Amino acid sequence: MASTTNTRHLLITGSPGVGKTTLLCRLCELVKKTYPDIVCNGFYTKEVREHGFRIGFDVISIDQIQQQRSELARIDKYSHGGCRHPRIGQYNVFVENFEQIAIPILNSIQPPCICFIDEIGKMELFSEKFKQIIHSIIEQDNIILVATIPIKPVAFVDRIRIRRDCQLLTVTKENRGSNLEIDLLAKIKHSYDIQYVRVQQVNTGIQRHAVIGQGWQTCNNLTSGASALPCDQTLGLSCYSNFSCQCASTMYWDRNYLICQTKKLYTDICDGNFYCNETLNLICPTVPNTCNCPTFSSDYTCDCQPNWFYDGIRCVNRKSINGTCPGSYACDIYTPLVCAYGVCTWSQVQD
Repeated sequence: MASTTNTRHLLITGSPGVGKTTLLCRLCELVKKTYPDIVCNGFYTKEVREHGFRIGFDVISIDQIQQQRSELARIDKYSHGGCRHPRIGQYNVFVENFEQIAIPILNSIQPPCICFIDEIGKMELFSEKFKQIIHSIIEQDNIILVATIPIKPVAFVDRIRIRRDCQLLTVTKENRGSNLEIDLLAKIKHSYDIQYVRVQQVNTGIQRHAVIGQGWQTCNNLTSGASALPCDQTLGLSCYSNFSCQCASTMYWDRNYLICQTKKLYTDICDGNFYCNETLNLICPTVPNTCNCPTFSSDYTCDCQPNWFYDGIRCVNRKSINGTCPGSYACDIYTPLVCAYGVCTWSQVQD
C-alpha cells in the first residue's frame, strides 16, 4: 500500500470482480460500528442478476434506515422502452435515475463526514452534475472521500488519481481480507482526526494565519499593542496593505496542508486559475478543448489562454502575418495562419 503521508482521501482500485465494492461497504460498516459519532454518507452500486446472469446494476444509498435504490444500468432486454440511453458495453445507463438518487445524497453532505462512493466510473460520469460535486467534495475541508475507481484509464478519474492528497490502493486476491480492512480503518480514522483538528483550529481562531471562508484572517503590521496580530511567516504568509494575511503573488494557499505553496508552472496539474503562475500568463483550463499547446492537450493543466502559446518561458501572443514562428502553434488561430519556413503566412505549406 502506498504511503499515507499527507493524504486524506482513499481511492480503491483493482480488476473487475476482485472485491472493491465489498471492501468499501465493509469499511463503511466498520466505521459506523467502531466510531458511531462519525457521520457517513454516500452510495454504492450492486450487480443485479436474474437466473444466474447479470442483467445490470443498481445504485443504493448507504443509509440503511432510509435506504434508497434505483436502476443504474440494464441490458437491452430489461431496459425501458421508447428511450435512448448512453451505453457502456452491453448496458444502457439510466443517467436520470442515477442523479435522482446520488445527487441529493451528495448535496446533503455536511462536514465533518466520511463520504463513501462506489464508484467514480464511466457509467456515473455520464452525469455532469456528479462530476461537479466530486470536485467540490475533494476540495471541501473536513470531508474524507473513500471511493472506488476503475483500474483502466479514465480522463476525469486520472486527474483525481494523481492528486497528492489521494492515496491509491490496488485490491488483489492476495491482499484483500480482514487485515487490510483493519489497516484501512485506522488510516481513515487518522485522516479524519487530522482534518477535524485542522478545521477546528481554523474555526476557533487558534491558527491566526488560517483561511476563514474565502477570506484571510485579519492582521496588522504593528509591533506592539493589544491590536497587534502578525502573520505566521513560517507558512509563507505576510500582512498586506488590506490588513489580511496572504501568500505572495507567486504562491497560493494550500487548504489541505495550511501552507503557502509555489504556484504551478506550465503543464502542472491544477484545479483553478489561482493555482497557476499568472506572471507567466498561465491559466487553468477547466472547460473541455480549451488548451492550446501542441504537446500537452489535457484539461486541468496550467496552459496558455486562447491565441497565446508557450515559448519555453511564458505564454505570449501568437504571431501575426510574417511573424517568426517555431511551428504553426505559434501563429494566429483566428486568421488563421500557418508556419512556413519559420514565418507565419497564409501559405498552405507548413513546416
